[in-house]
Amino acid sequence: MGLRNAFFRVIGIAMIVIIIATFVYLLIFVNNSTLKVIASVGLIYFITTIVVLYTSNRNKRM
Repeated sequence: MGLRNAFFRVIGIAMIVIIIATFVYLLIFVNNSTLKVIASVGLIYFITTIVVLYTSNRNKRM
């Protein structure tokens, strides 16, 4: 069971890294201003969602 949870955690971290890398790539390399706005908003939204989920999970454990 513990191995399975670790496996899902690794997949989740990998997906988070891929999504953040995609947003950063859009911000840096794409010259379309609307795409840059979408990427920056998406990145901010995604990071805040992760932080909220992480803190709520940590509070439940305690």
